[in-house]
Amino acid sequence: DQKAYKAALRAADPKVVQTALRILTAMVSDNPGLAIEIERFINENYEQAEPIVKMQMVLASGVISSKTAFACQQKFLDQFGQNPVARDVVMSSLEDREIDMLNYLLGQKNWKTYDQNKEIFLEMLATSIANKGAHMELEQLMALLMSKMDSSQIWIKTAVANGILNFNTTEDRESIAVSKKPSIFNNSYTAEALLTPLLQKLEKIMVWPGKRRDVAKEGIASHKVAPKVYSLGRQKFLNLCASCHGTQGEGIKRFAPPLKNSE
Repeated sequence: DQKAYKAALRAADPKVVQTALRILTAMVSDNPGLAIEIERFINENYEQAEPIVKMQMVLASGVISSKTAFACQQKFLDQFGQNPVARDVVMSSLEDREIDMLNYLLGQKNWKTYDQNKEIFLEMLATSIANKGAHMELEQLMALLMSKMDSSQIWIKTAVANGILNFNTTEDRESIAVSKKPSIFNNSYTAEALLTPLLQKLEKIMVWPGKRRDVAKEGIASHKVAPKVYSLGRQKFLNLCASCHGTQGEGIKRFAPPLKNSE
């Protein structure tokens, strides 16, 4: 009964509210008009909602407009983004809108200032986009790597590049296919020092019409660690280790020793 579940959204117990919202969200496929009411509920109640309800609002964002969904997801990340589970909740709620979410976040002023949790999430977004393999979306990522940014924002580019490199390889897909050679790989382009080694790796694992396949395979074979193993390891490192040791293993002074160049 929709009326009962809608009434439950006003309950004092957050677990009741969470359950009601989850059930109503599942009803949207058969009752599209419910999406408008869910969106209104999120807009009016997100700020004062309990964390468990905020999480359910994020999970419901797949049935509402991108404008409300992205605003809700950003607020959730800003408040709980240090928690790996919170980042996974947002990722699972995007419903094939990863590239739009990336563009939305980069348009927000507070997402231009470095924060390790933001770096991790941007890398996760880029990985998801690379895994999908849509040419137009990959072109947007490569254009982002070429865009002009203040030196304090280079971390955004390195996060995106690392995310692409972390794509999931399979027996049928060992490289990233694009429709044409990205302009960033032309000799006339000069990349930032921190980005250059990542671009060198990207050029090796990307293929496009006219690129020799043996060159691409040579690039993949040159990895010291199998790409699939690296991808899984990188994901676990970001979720379990990066909070203390840093996303690049640089460590935190007086708190966690560096892993980079520690051998």
